[in-house]
Amino acid sequence: MKSLGTAFAISILIAIAAVGVPLMAPEHNWELATVMSLILATVWTILLLVTLIRFKWRGLWLLVGAPLALYIPLLGVFFEACYRSHSCP
Repeated sequence: MKSLGTAFAISILIAIAAVGVPLMAPEHNWELATVMSLILATVWTILLLVTLIRFKWRGLWLLVGAPLALYIPLLGVFFEACYRSHSCP
């Protein structure tokens, strides 16, 4: 990565894909959509770490994509915790 702008654009595209793939998946294939979202969130996290190492404090701009990139994986964690604790409404 030569510029922060390129890393930022890639970060936003990965974040949009991480939330868009599960939303476009058919209902009967939720597991595959969740796995794809987890993979994209992992790629986004690795990109964030590499950018932070390369650009230091300026790399924090990539956190703009965090809500999109981490929405479906965190939603899955919360639903799993709710299911296991039997406290779902």
